[in-house]
Amino acid sequence: MLSDIRDLLLDARRAADARATSELAVAAVVQQQQAMIVRIDQAARRAQNIDVLRHLVGQFLRESRVRAVTTIESIDQFPGASTDAAWQVVEPAYVDMQTGRLIQPGRAVPMTHGEETDGEDLT
Repeated sequence: MLSDIRDLLLDARRAADARATSELAVAAVVQQQQAMIVRIDQAARRAQNIDVLRHLVGQFLRESRVRAVTTIESIDQFPGASTDAAWQVVEPAYVDMQTGRLIQPGRAVPMTHGEETDGEDLT
């Protein structure tokens, strides 16, 4: 009986330790996100033009191991797009560079006849 109580207490202590570790990990992630948002804000305030800002944001994405997909590599990254027509990417998809996981889907619209795009000049 006494050993059962001791085991229960040890299990409770382990669970509390695991919860504290999880909370520390979440706090670290939040702190990293806040630091990145501050860097983006600082870059936006310093940028002389939109091209400089785009360059800095691209740099921040690479540092975060996030890739902006500006051409349709997979229709899974662009809901509604299909292989039966030409599509223009109007908002990039974002993919985790390490895992390939889709972070945020992009948006594409069908191209009208004669319309061409290189996938880089997104509105």
